[in-house]
Amino acid sequence: MADTTAPAEVQQDYGPDISEDPSSMVDSTSPAEPTQDYGPDINGTQEDFNEKLLQAAQDGDAQELIRYLKRGANINTMDESRCTVLHKAALNGRTEVTRILLAQNNLDVNAQDEDGQTALYGATVRKEEAIIELLLKAGAKITIETTTGDTALHQAASENYLQGVELLLGKGKTTTIKTSKEETALLVNDINGQGDSVLHVAARHGSEDVVKLLLKCQVDTTALDKGQKTALYRAFEYEQIYVVKLLPHQDDSLKSPDTNEMIRLAYATFSGDFPLVRELMSKEDSVNKEDSVSTILLHWAAAGGSQKIAELLLEKGFDVSSLYQYGTPLHFAAIAGEEEVSQLLLKNGADVNANDQYGMTPLHWAAEGGSTEVVKLLLERQCVAIIDSVSDDGQTALHWATLTGEKGVVEHLLEKGADFELRDEDGCTPLHRACVEGHAELIDILIKKGANSESRQRNGGTPLHLAAYNNKTDAIRKLLNHNVVSNARDDDDWTVLHWAADKGSKDAMELVLSSLKKESTGMIAAENKGGNTALHHACAEGHFEVVKLLLDKMKNTIAAQVDRNKYALAAAARSGAVDVVQLLVDWEANLMSTGSGEERNMFSMTEEQAKSVGDILWMNGSHWERSPRSARCSLQWAARKGDQYLLESVLSIDPTLLREGIPEDATAATPLYWSAFGGQEKLAKLLAEKLMGSPRRKMLPKEDGLKALKIAVRKGYNTIAQDLLEIMSNEPGGETNKWTPLHWAVHYRDKSVVQDMLRSGANPEERINKGKSALKLAQELSANEIQTLLENPLRFPRKPAPLKLPDSPGEGPTDVCNTFTANIVDFSLSEGTDTTLPIQKSVYDIIYGSGPEKIMEKIRRSWDIKQLEHQFRWIHLPANNVSDGAYPRPL
Repeated sequence: MADTTAPAEVQQDYGPDISEDPSSMVDSTSPAEPTQDYGPDINGTQEDFNEKLLQAAQDGDAQELIRYLKRGANINTMDESRCTVLHKAALNGRTEVTRILLAQNNLDVNAQDEDGQTALYGATVRKEEAIIELLLKAGAKITIETTTGDTALHQAASENYLQGVELLLGKGKTTTIKTSKEETALLVNDINGQGDSVLHVAARHGSEDVVKLLLKCQVDTTALDKGQKTALYRAFEYEQIYVVKLLPHQDDSLKSPDTNEMIRLAYATFSGDFPLVRELMSKEDSVNKEDSVSTILLHWAAAGGSQKIAELLLEKGFDVSSLYQYGTPLHFAAIAGEEEVSQLLLKNGADVNANDQYGMTPLHWAAEGGSTEVVKLLLERQCVAIIDSVSDDGQTALHWATLTGEKGVVEHLLEKGADFELRDEDGCTPLHRACVEGHAELIDILIKKGANSESRQRNGGTPLHLAAYNNKTDAIRKLLNHNVVSNARDDDDWTVLHWAADKGSKDAMELVLSSLKKESTGMIAAENKGGNTALHHACAEGHFEVVKLLLDKMKNTIAAQVDRNKYALAAAARSGAVDVVQLLVDWEANLMSTGSGEERNMFSMTEEQAKSVGDILWMNGSHWERSPRSARCSLQWAARKGDQYLLESVLSIDPTLLREGIPEDATAATPLYWSAFGGQEKLAKLLAEKLMGSPRRKMLPKEDGLKALKIAVRKGYNTIAQDLLEIMSNEPGGETNKWTPLHWAVHYRDKSVVQDMLRSGANPEERINKGKSALKLAQELSANEIQTLLENPLRFPRKPAPLKLPDSPGEGPTDVCNTFTANIVDFSLSEGTDTTLPIQKSVYDIIYGSGPEKIMEKIRRSWDIKQLEHQFRWIHLPANNVSDGAYPRPL
């Protein structure tokens, strides 16, 4: 409750902030192959680096933070107030930076500043729930005291910060942190440095919501504080009427003559001790109706339900309409469910339409308190006038009853004609409110009464959206039983899965997916207006369990083909969620090894995005020691993306990974293979040298280099192929300086590589320096299947490439044609071209009669490139078809 006595404003979560779109967290430009970037050169002392690190944490600049950590900045450095980097991140709400810092195994998560405050304490003060949960997962201690003796839990209790207390006690609605009953009991009964229990602090500050939670957690209500007083005593002392109503009355000291008389009077009035009240009030000057303590005696009597004492106070002239903490005595009698006192107050002129500070009437308070009898009493007075009266935020009594889950009140309000389609300022009907809190029985009642189960709130969210967002599985089941539209979209095309993923509501998401069955794959792949899937939102918010669930539910083809999924990894990197980034990188390795095809890449990245992911992975070094598979996957990522810094970091932990692939990867691909796969020339050369050892052996063993060579040739990375071939072992002889890559493929009798090269336009008849052709080599090796392939190359489709005029003005098109042997890729004449039948006949002769690969000399010399391009859709000039000894070195 927001006020110490008035009903609280709803702690309601209407759904995700749709302005926070993961598409704004990633670069949606076309993917590019990254190059290694160590960042700009940094000059300075260790002290300079530490200062920059503190500033980066405060500003939330993750890239700068990682940059200075790589340069050796001290992760536990402090400023002049002894605030660490983690303090700076937590106090300023820097969730991304906090995640990155907590991934380090040498971080002091419980460091204290000059006031004795930890990062957890600071995050609690600032109400940063995401950071609180991250810190708790990392082992932050809840009971560490500040210099004033305060703890994070006591601080949260003093502010009635229910969500914070729930997180600290492991009682959060969606948190993955859970504590045992025994652990919870120890925490709730912890005494701070000032001698106060958590309950004492909550009682003194009127933190009703926290008191309710503590009472469910085996809190000791008889414990004494430093002044030897109970929490109940402090609640009376600080005039916290509603807290007094909640606590068990087990303190006889309150009626002791040694107790302050006004506290005794308040206690006697509330507890209905008429003789004591009369005795105390008979004393001269004991009651001054102008005194703040005395003015609330009628409120105490109303809340306590003592009709006799209330009558006495009214006889003595106490005002039936006086306001205390923005409520009248009738408000307090209503929420306490005191029917007789409520009736007495009404007879004495209490205003049934009186408003508290939020515009709420006694009927609102009665609905929240769950008193059906008081609700009936109030409605007897002015049923039509007040049943649908709205508070300042547009809420009716029915809204409040559905929030608190009071079935009897809901049924009576509906029976008396309460409008169940009225909307509050957030566009929510009572059904939406019931879904927020997960009251399945009330959902059933409202829908059967006729409430619209597809009604839209402010953002276009349906009741199912709200139930999923708040992880209310009982509500979801009830809604699904009423056949609500499970794939409904809000105003920005967010599905129920988008809402659940954004909040991290794993249980809700699992239930929705299981109900969809075959349709679940389509819903997983559904994109909102920003082009983002549920996976994006889960990644952007760092919800590991939800990301894992979605990936496990995906079919490989779906995961690979959903275009926008390629940026999910970038969103995770931007969020600083190290565990999610590692999971996605691990999953990519799994995806590529289970039949989706090497050309599939779920996470194509721009250079900037890839660098960001590499930086985040680099922060995960401590995890690699526990998970060799993740280390291998990270190494694969580094090799493919050209991240030398990350690659060296992984190999420094386990050098044996240089020759190992991922166990379930059918290709058993090594880092060298993946560097060739990614076209990373420098890194491929570096890895080959590492495999050759130091001092370098003369040749790279065939078992280390052959797979990398194959993929380099297959993907057309000629420089990598050349580098590998130069250092490959088992050299056939002195003729290799006259060989093309096709010769090498024939030599290794690799049919698949030969096929790929022929598809790319390799010429089986090509000779360098009068050497033998690849076809001749196949004949000599008796490689019959390969020989057949080489003799019939046109059975393989060509990969088209457009012709381009040479850059050098001194070299004419005809000279280029004379230098290269052009392969005709598409011999269909271009549409609309004015050609003669003889030319067409010559073309067909070339394809079918005069040799499949070479354009006859007269045609080559008579046509320039422009003419060729005009006549044919595409002409391909393969790099290995250089004649006249122009080829620089063997491949």
